[in-house]
Amino acid sequence: MFYRSENRDTTPRLDPLRGRNLAPPLYGVEADQSIYTTPVTDDLQRVELLAKAREREQEVLAMYALLNATAPINRLPVELLVDIFSLVQESNGVKQWLDTLRVCRHWFVVSSTAATLWRCLLVGRCTNLLRTGLARSCAATIGFTTYNSHASAFLESVSIISPHTHRIHSLSIGEIREQAVPALLTLVQSEMPSLRSLYAHMDYDQPEVILDLQPSCLPCLEELDVGGFNVFGNSSIMPQLRRINIIDCGRPRGDSQVRTAQLVDAMRSMKNVSELRMRKVHASDMDSFAGLAGAVGLVELEKMWEVKLMLDAPLMKHMLSGVILPPTATVHLKLPFYSKADLCEVLPDDRRTLPILDQIVQVCIGASEPDDHVFQAYTEVHSKLTSNVTIPLKLSVQTVDFPGPDARRDTIEDFFQIFHDSPLQSIVLGIMPDVYLYEDWSGIFASFPALHHLDLVAYSEEDCAIQADHFISVLDPENYDSAEMAELKEDGDTEVARAPLLGAVPCPALRSLHLTGPQAAPDNALLETAVACLENRRRALGVPSGEHVLQTLMLNLQHSDEEQYKVAKTTFEARLASLVDVVDYRDTRNTSFDD
Repeated sequence: MFYRSENRDTTPRLDPLRGRNLAPPLYGVEADQSIYTTPVTDDLQRVELLAKAREREQEVLAMYALLNATAPINRLPVELLVDIFSLVQESNGVKQWLDTLRVCRHWFVVSSTAATLWRCLLVGRCTNLLRTGLARSCAATIGFTTYNSHASAFLESVSIISPHTHRIHSLSIGEIREQAVPALLTLVQSEMPSLRSLYAHMDYDQPEVILDLQPSCLPCLEELDVGGFNVFGNSSIMPQLRRINIIDCGRPRGDSQVRTAQLVDAMRSMKNVSELRMRKVHASDMDSFAGLAGAVGLVELEKMWEVKLMLDAPLMKHMLSGVILPPTATVHLKLPFYSKADLCEVLPDDRRTLPILDQIVQVCIGASEPDDHVFQAYTEVHSKLTSNVTIPLKLSVQTVDFPGPDARRDTIEDFFQIFHDSPLQSIVLGIMPDVYLYEDWSGIFASFPALHHLDLVAYSEEDCAIQADHFISVLDPENYDSAEMAELKEDGDTEVARAPLLGAVPCPALRSLHLTGPQAAPDNALLETAVACLENRRRALGVPSGEHVLQTLMLNLQHSDEEQYKVAKTTFEARLASLVDVVDYRDTRNTSFDD
């Protein structure tokens, strides 16, 4: 009688305690006449028995191999099985896929002999996997990756892989120690005709290292991702690149080896680059750089579709001043927290360099702090802005936790100067009270005659809140200082036929106004302000009496209690019915009021 062990091994084993008709020395089965039945005492006999045992073991293994070959998955063509293992390798990482070698002999043979499965070589604390992969990858191109490896292991791996540099298609080296830098420079400066992707990052605290990339040695390089290295000494590699990501290049405090002219030349050479990302790149002479000569023309970067920069303001301005970005390119510009400049100083004087500015029709502004602003600009008007909507132009300033007396203090009015020639149709504002009170809103809204939609989201503070009537009064032509409006005020007859005074009305094309979060003014002050504002706009715009001045007025305000809210809602809807198509009055803090 046979049994199976708990590990579900299907190998039959004999149980001498349950067997019948025992025939020593093989209990439970017929004795093999070719095997001695007497005790073995001679060493020669023992050697012969061991040899026979090995033969039987090989026969059993061969039989199980034949049985395993009948499994459905092992009937697949070898090429298809290799594709499955490749997907496992891509989804589970370089090391985890090696478990497939331990499943069965067939998978081991397929995995160990497929050269394409050994193209990704990882080096950690030892070089065993590297040696195995180089042997099994045959003549296939390989990717070499090492992270946080000891300097000794990295130096050993460089010596091992040096004869195979012609096969390397991707090189990824992270957390490089200072002792390993010379070996890396030697490796990069060798001829690698198949290399397409280079990733090399070192600690920022280490001394600045110049990484000289020669097109003659790297003719196929397309993707460059480096950190802590200066790659701008030779910009001849830039025209062949497609994607560039550079961080921690150069050192601040004036001791950087990077020069502004080098960055400008590199930017002008990126004719084939589609994606550019730079942050924490420093140039020692950015403040004293005189700029491009007047005779130097602008270079069109026709293939560029994404630019993300977080640099000092003068450096970004110099780099952008020498090129023309496509109007379809996504542009994100951010000032670091230590910069004292504002975003108006980032953009080039020549607006031809950023043609997207002339296509902006919607701007979403987040101003949570006086020195922390985010401008998201769109070339299409979106009724609802979600994370899935692409942001064509983003301008932001990083906040300072403890600003000093000389810290930068940007105003939203300054930022709107960027879009003074843009055909803005929609503005969405998310703003704190201290930021709101600091701005000159009359001057801001006077700059956008084509504005159709205005949405204010006011965030409250314990000791300060935005009053809704104050914001609405900004749109009242009565409060607008102009000669035309003064003449209108002197005219007592409101029904006198006259041409519309568009220049005297803030946002004359405004048709939709949304206010969310401000406090409702007591004693009907908000209602009286709204009625006066809309009546004055109707007069100044020449809208006949009885016709609506706005299409939509949505007020989502804070009320002290339910009674105040219900009274205000009823009164608003009745008083504004003749001036607004749709009045939507809500409460922010208790939605049950509307139930």
